[in-house]
Amino acid sequence: MAEIADVIVIGAGPGGYAAAIRAAELGRKVTLIDRRGKLGGVSLHHGCIPSKALVHASEVAWQANHLSELGINSPKPKINFKKMQSWKNSIVSKLSNEIKKACDKNGVNILEGTARFTSPSSVEIQGKARGKSKKLQFNYALIDCGTKEISHPKIPIDGTLVIGPTQAVELTAIPKDLVIVGAGYIGVELGTVYAKLGSRVSLLARAGVLSNMDKELVSIVQKRLIQLGVRIYDGIEDEQIQKKARRALVKIKQKGKTVSLPADKILMAIGRAPFTKGLGLENTKVKLDEKGFIQVDAHRRTADSKIYAIGDITGPPLLAYKASKEGIVAAEAIVGLGSTYSPRAIPYAVFCDPELATVGLSESEARAKGFQVITGKCQFSSLAKALTINQPIGFVKVIAERYTRKILGVQIVGPDASDLISEAALALEMNATLENIANTIHTHPTLPEALMEACRAAPG
Repeated sequence: MAEIADVIVIGAGPGGYAAAIRAAELGRKVTLIDRRGKLGGVSLHHGCIPSKALVHASEVAWQANHLSELGINSPKPKINFKKMQSWKNSIVSKLSNEIKKACDKNGVNILEGTARFTSPSSVEIQGKARGKSKKLQFNYALIDCGTKEISHPKIPIDGTLVIGPTQAVELTAIPKDLVIVGAGYIGVELGTVYAKLGSRVSLLARAGVLSNMDKELVSIVQKRLIQLGVRIYDGIEDEQIQKKARRALVKIKQKGKTVSLPADKILMAIGRAPFTKGLGLENTKVKLDEKGFIQVDAHRRTADSKIYAIGDITGPPLLAYKASKEGIVAAEAIVGLGSTYSPRAIPYAVFCDPELATVGLSESEARAKGFQVITGKCQFSSLAKALTINQPIGFVKVIAERYTRKILGVQIVGPDASDLISEAALALEMNATLENIANTIHTHPTLPEALMEACRAAPG
């Protein structure tokens, strides 16, 4: 006989655990199910957190080799990569433990296993042990199963020579020659990390580096990648590999010519697809879109009224913090609070060098929507704080409507862009004008002054 559960959450990623905790806070009995038993999901264990730890560590290592400009002369530091990985792993463990404490504090029941819908109101959970399963009847279900890495049709991931982002943050040695297939944010971030740690990095792009972002921003990042020794191959038409012992030759076709690149690691970073296979959605009324993502309404409710879905499995943007917000909204909707997911804008950041972050509309997008646009810009090369920390590269650009002077978007490329974008996101969420930011007194000298100066620089 099936056990009865009030609310089940399938997937313990940033959205899943946030939803489970919020529903429990609101008085619901919650069961949180994860196929790996790892609270925090891919983002915490294999994605956002480990990669950002390595971004920081590699930057410190690189800076330590370039201190003479500041009048600091010291021996070249030695990198103990295994210890660096151990430090990174300690961060992941600490954060995962904090999630466990929060779940325990709120009475969330945690189960390890793979859940599959057997009807619109029941699931079967397959445990680690073969043949060991459990059936649950539920009142409400919430899906947060995320996405999986897309496989290259000719170069499948084998986990040793050909790796995905998961393995890339868990390497035990720094690759001598690293070839990265895909020049999106994952490829650029990890390419920067390993270039700073001493790898010879080749970055393969079919349609440009960070092709979803404005060229004005990307050009600065691309120039920096080249300075770090990253070889960028754009307009790639085809890739194949020829394995030899523990290494390989990656043969690429570019503008009709064939180029061979040596590699002891090949990183596949060509995108992600929704993880819906095996969920048993065919036994429910849940509907998928043409790309396989689950369709939801503003409450994050699916076409099956008792089943909700959040996070990457519902489609782009694929962002951990978007999933967390959706999880809270869905939990509140389940208990009848009527919450909806309706942000004015969602910030986006790439942790490259220099960092890149945007929120709202770009200048071209704003013009395409018919706005009468004005812009203001502040170069970090003219900002006191940027100069005092020796990071004068990049700018802040603000896009606004000419007559109302409401801020439509902000773009940042430069130091701490991922932190600076939050003030801009708040400005858009509050429907702020250029003057709201320009007339706000900012601490001096600080990097956020760049947004204030950009707003002041807009004409009118």
